[in-house]
Amino acid sequence: MDQLRQMSIFARVAETGSFSAAARALGVSNSVVSKYVSGLEEKLGVTLIRRNTRHLVLTDIGRGYLERSLRILSDVEEADRAASNQHARPQGMLRVNSALSFGLRHLGPVISRYAAACPEVTVDITLDDRRVDILEEAYDLAIRIGELEDSTMIARKFASVRRVCAAAPAYLARHGEPQHARDLEDHNCLTYARGGWSEPWLVEGKDGPELIEATGNIFSNNGDLLLASAVEGAGVISMPDFIAWEAIAAGRLVHILRDYTFPEVGMYAIYPPTRHLSAKIRTFVDSLVDHFSPEPYWRLA
Repeated sequence: MDQLRQMSIFARVAETGSFSAAARALGVSNSVVSKYVSGLEEKLGVTLIRRNTRHLVLTDIGRGYLERSLRILSDVEEADRAASNQHARPQGMLRVNSALSFGLRHLGPVISRYAAACPEVTVDITLDDRRVDILEEAYDLAIRIGELEDSTMIARKFASVRRVCAAAPAYLARHGEPQHARDLEDHNCLTYARGGWSEPWLVEGKDGPELIEATGNIFSNNGDLLLASAVEGAGVISMPDFIAWEAIAAGRLVHILRDYTFPEVGMYAIYPPTRHLSAKIRTFVDSLVDHFSPEPYWRLA
């Protein structure tokens, strides 16, 4: 049996909720549908669907296989259209992964405009600070900030990120404003940490780079929580400008140590290498570049 045909029938069964409904939709008999699904399960050596006389339920393996099957079937349809010289329109399911704070703060307008321009694409975006495996978890692309670890992926830079030091006016009124990077060691620094471990703050001034052991009484793996704590006067933050810029512009935070700079890092759209990039990925990445380049709107003077 053709595996794509098996996938397609399995997906239709999952969509309609029954073998008989899938058979009617496909114009075949119930026995044909059952034969293809059973053949697929036998090939894989797993149970995809649990059946009884009243209803069917996808197993955990079945749900995962369905997700990947839908992506494969969508890609095959798009490849067929391109091969037959039809106009390649962006369509199908586009699965995107992004860091939480960036996604919440900046991706909404991009996705809304993209969805309006490409109505045949369904965007499924997951916000997660975990570094996902794009291939294993069946994402079309991911947005990554900083150093790229996986050299097998294609990466397109669409923005840059700078870190800034800031604190609330009330905090600075109580504790004074640090004038030198080393002064931070005498301040309550709110630090980004994972698994209870935080990195020192690397800054560069007129005397060269300095590594600051920033310590304080609040640690978090989420930048927005640290930002909110800093606005309330809890301490000093070192934060990407795409998170801190609005609070600084509104005067809720003061940009401090402006004679020092932090290493600038890139913001990338990464996706698996392929000979023919699908229209849905290409147009979404173009949307990111158009929206954030050449200079992102969050850049502080």
